[in-house]
Amino acid sequence: MVNKNWFVLVILMLLLSACSSQAPQVAIATPFEEVYPAPGPVNQVEQAYPPASSLPTLKPGELPEPPTEVLKPDEGKSALNGIVYSYTIHAVIPGTVFYLTRAVGENNDQVPLALLGSQESRGDIAGSTNENGFIQLNNIEPGNYYMVVWAPLNWAIVETEAQNQTPLLITLEPNESLNLGIVYVSWP
Repeated sequence: MVNKNWFVLVILMLLLSACSSQAPQVAIATPFEEVYPAPGPVNQVEQAYPPASSLPTLKPGELPEPPTEVLKPDEGKSALNGIVYSYTIHAVIPGTVFYLTRAVGENNDQVPLALLGSQESRGDIAGSTNENGFIQLNNIEPGNYYMVVWAPLNWAIVETEAQNQTPLLITLEPNESLNLGIVYVSWP
């Protein structure tokens, strides 16, 4: 019994000695003399690329005319053209990067799990829109593809219709020149 009381007394003394009569110190924020530079302009909205004022804007419901030029692919290859259009800002998207990535899955009709940019090892084909938002690619291997467009800070997949969020499966047949017309993207 004496050992038990002695043990309890030692534990109690340790607990009391751990407590202090002084209050804990409050953390005080002190600014650094040197600052780490931001990776971009402070006001990202005004510095967005391309500047919003340079985008050819359209009224809601007003769509641009798709290109009419027909590309002639080499024997056994395919070609495509169209316009990249943002349904969020009602404008075509000039001068942005896009790529076609092969569809995956058992039936080659599913979107790849990760859209991290064009990868030649996967057979991706990169391009960019012109000043009118037009896209043109020639001599592409036939197959099923999805189109991915660079939107500020992220890749966005092209959709079948404005705001329906269904990725557009592009099927290219040998010796075909496919006019996609207008392809929709949530950008930016």
